[in-house]
Amino acid sequence: MNKIKITCLGLCMAATTMLTGCASFSRNQLPAVGNLQRAPFNAQKVDATYSFSAGMELFGKQEFPENTKAMLKKEFTGVMKDSGCFASLSAGAQGGMHMDVRLVNSGSASAMIPAVITGLSLYIIPSWATDHYDATVTVMPPDGRERTYKLGDAMTTVQWLPMIVVAPFKNLVGVSEDVRVNIWKNLVVRMQKDGLLPAAEAGQTTLKR
Repeated sequence: MNKIKITCLGLCMAATTMLTGCASFSRNQLPAVGNLQRAPFNAQKVDATYSFSAGMELFGKQEFPENTKAMLKKEFTGVMKDSGCFASLSAGAQGGMHMDVRLVNSGSASAMIPAVITGLSLYIIPSWATDHYDATVTVMPPDGRERTYKLGDAMTTVQWLPMIVVAPFKNLVGVSEDVRVNIWKNLVVRMQKDGLLPAAEAGQTTLKR
């Protein structure tokens, strides 16, 4: 009986989420990287270490909780490892190359006011809010020629009853992850162009606009 109750509760929560009329859309400020193909098997791969930090700027500046930071770090390392460019990649400050990675999520606190109005109007009055994701990555290769990459993108979440049609396919969690993962894919592409990482085989990395 308890399992049935839990299942019903889960279904109700899912239905409520789908019926809120909230949908998120990427602002597409960076090229959309499709399939980031692995570097060739015989490529000279890189030994690297990294440090990762992440925070948000909404009601002032603050760091993300450790569990959120761990999730965001996993997205970063997942893309790096999937690129096939690294012989090793580990947290720390020792290694052939070091990457100092900082991710900041920012938005406008004032956007909460129209969001409340939307809720009170049962989503008849629309509102929207934009989340910005900005990554700063300082790369220190063995040759000592430090490089800094700044990559940013954003997504806008629309709260409006007609959004109920696309809400199941454009949910905030999924779209925000896609935006962040695409930032890290663009980082790989730029580092490949600069010769810091082995390039993928010709025609293997798909870029879209």
